[in-house]
Amino acid sequence: MNETILMGLNGLAEIINNTGSIPLTVTQTTTTNRFQFWSSIIVASVFTIFILIKIAGQEIGNLFSVLQLKLFKMKNKVKHLMVIKHTENGLFSSEMIDRSTLDKVQKALIGFKGEDFDLILYTPGGEIFSATYISRLLKKYPGKIRSIIPTFAMSGGTLLALSTDEIYMNNYSCLGAVDPQLGNLFKYGSAKSYKEILKIKGKKADDQTIAFKMMGEQYTKSIKENIEMLLEGKTNKKNIKNLSKIMTSGEVEHGFNMTKDFLRFNGLDIKDLDNKNGNKLIKLIKSLPQGVSYL
Repeated sequence: MNETILMGLNGLAEIINNTGSIPLTVTQTTTTNRFQFWSSIIVASVFTIFILIKIAGQEIGNLFSVLQLKLFKMKNKVKHLMVIKHTENGLFSSEMIDRSTLDKVQKALIGFKGEDFDLILYTPGGEIFSATYISRLLKKYPGKIRSIIPTFAMSGGTLLALSTDEIYMNNYSCLGAVDPQLGNLFKYGSAKSYKEILKIKGKKADDQTIAFKMMGEQYTKSIKENIEMLLEGKTNKKNIKNLSKIMTSGEVEHGFNMTKDFLRFNGLDIKDLDNKNGNKLIKLIKSLPQGVSYL
């Protein structure tokens, strides 16, 4: 501190003290707290090392994923391969079909240049917009797409499977219903549930319930029409109408397991994925990161 200023402050303190007020003194502190300094350095270093390790781990994981995909392609003589994996789900985060999935799928399809590829699905579904958009991309893709479901492809994942030319399932894999699920942190349910709530509550229903009911009807109509379009040429009109109703009406629960036998009974030509190959695919999926992997 400037010496002149320090002297002035001490003089001011002396005047105040002479008036009988609380005694004051002004001192200049130049002592450095070494403990705080080194603690800050250590914490910053540990944080930096943690970030670097995480980045390095992701890069190593990506390289390992590419290697795994290459080995799988070589063994199975596949031209191109895409894996959509969403297996993590927690209180504050979840993996699902979203805009990042859409971006990566678009990038992969551009790279495949219209050549045939296999699509391995392991997902509970996700955003309506992203799932329907990817569905259209797959449907319009010029090459042949085989979708392979070693475990499950539910909701939006089912929509993606139906967009492909062939579907392969084993004895324990399944697809699911595609009825819209709407809501927020405090209120969540199927399109059908909001419709039923409105019937019961009538004029006592709150604005949000009314809005979700209307949105649910709109989404149900567009998804039903999309499924009917996807199923054209895969079965007869009666089966198409029946399947689209089952999948979108909400008459079965959203998590209903539509097995290979169930889908065949309702007119779909589902190809057999033997359990041995299914187990190989599950091992491959476990080695890959969340999201979209392709080669």
